[in-house]
Amino acid sequence: MAAQEKIDDAELLYWQGMLMFVGKNYKGAIKICVAALDINPKFLEVMVLKADCRYALKDYANAVKDYDEAIKAMPADKPDDECFNARAKSRIEIGDYKGAIKDYSKIIEANPKDEPALVARAICKINLKDYSSAIADLDIAIKEEANNPVSWCNRGVAKSALKSYVAALVDINQAIKLKFDYAAAFVNRAAIKMASKDKHGACEDLEKADRIGDPLATKLIEQYCKGN
Repeated sequence: MAAQEKIDDAELLYWQGMLMFVGKNYKGAIKICVAALDINPKFLEVMVLKADCRYALKDYANAVKDYDEAIKAMPADKPDDECFNARAKSRIEIGDYKGAIKDYSKIIEANPKDEPALVARAICKINLKDYSSAIADLDIAIKEEANNPVSWCNRGVAKSALKSYVAALVDINQAIKLKFDYAAAFVNRAAIKMASKDKHGACEDLEKADRIGDPLATKLIEQYCKGN
């Protein structure tokens, strides 16, 4: 059998890598991307594909590095929001919420009403306990898209953290109204009720979340509701 001829066409390699990516052969696609970048080190689409493969493999730290290289190679006047969004998601997976906020802020600078980016940035801010700023982002997001239960739920979480329990319940109730099987909303509402000394109501919400299949609810029922 004759030896396989080496391909020295970076674009052809890119499309081979794309086919592997679609077929979920991520490790094979990375090898193809490396070969393509050896031929053309500035092939932006290949850089992004390589980073996407890392993300699909849950190799988030290296995905961030690869997205870094792709973003550096982009024209300064034509930033790719998808690449910033993908790097933000990778950063969240490794707990770098500050870095993710910077990426979402880049997107929001270009489009101040980008609802998904506003919601994602707010969630990062909640993780950093920057509740007032998270609420500000969610206020804008809800004005842009009032039917996203995630926005209402997280704004309720932020308000609850600031001890604005009545306002928090209004938001969580709206989230549940929009998505009746929103387990996380029931768990969060239970936390608010528990903080408001409504243990019976909290346990009812935990039971609802448990029936939906939320594993945290099961643990909380065992801890707070059994035998009561």
